[in-house]
Amino acid sequence: SEVRVWYNDGKAGVSWLREVFSVDASPFSKFAEGRDGPRMATVPRRIRNEIARTLGGRGIRAGNRRTRRDILKLLKSSGHSLVMELFSSPNVSKELERRGYPVSPSLDLRTGCDLDTEKGRSLALDMMERDKPEVVILSSVCKAFSVARVSSWHRMDQRQRDEVEQECLRFMAFCCQVAEKQVERGRRFILEQPASALSWQLECVKHLMSLPGVQMYKIDQCELGLQVSPEGLSRKPTGLLSNDPMLIRPMQRPCRGDHVHVPLVGGANTRRAQHY
Repeated sequence: SEVRVWYNDGKAGVSWLREVFSVDASPFSKFAEGRDGPRMATVPRRIRNEIARTLGGRGIRAGNRRTRRDILKLLKSSGHSLVMELFSSPNVSKELERRGYPVSPSLDLRTGCDLDTEKGRSLALDMMERDKPEVVILSSVCKAFSVARVSSWHRMDQRQRDEVEQECLRFMAFCCQVAEKQVERGRRFILEQPASALSWQLECVKHLMSLPGVQMYKIDQCELGLQVSPEGLSRKPTGLLSNDPMLIRPMQRPCRGDHVHVPLVGGANTRRAQHY
């Protein structure tokens, strides 16, 4: 009935697998101090699986009402929220809130928060300290790192290119800062960018990838219903960086190749795909 997870106890020369629910800050963690140093976190399997199903968009099933009550009780007693979204209007958090889960406000220009300012970034960090979200979803804009955009940069003047590039670099650096804080506190994150984006080569992203438990996953959004045109689905290969494979697993569906893909060309279709 329980999952036992080893994690890194910080001893030199010893590397243990660091997985979810492995730090005291998480309300789902229960610890047993080992005589030799490393500790085990025991987590009820049904709670772990239900969180993955919920964040995967499959929701709470009728037979799991008790599990839902347990999750809500743990979250409310600890003062934690389940999800916080940055650089995005409320999407996942809106659905979870509808189902009765405590969530943090989404922070983005569309919600009145400019994360390109010191005030906006401070607000986000303060909210993280207050709400202690179990999962932070990071969807920074990628226009400076998009292969399609880079191929058309010769049509932009140098000053405009520099402004766009610096803005996107600041956004990605902040995303990596937030993600690293989540890892340090034993909580989870998902960082989303196009699979072919040049942002995966940034030093701050490479450092994030080197942290214990952090892995890169690739998905095809056509299998998740991405359709920006009546003509059919769009593939949009996407990279997801996360420290919890359970969150990504429901979305890891490679394209089956049984449908035609509509290319994401033109500003309108690209923006619709970005919002999706």
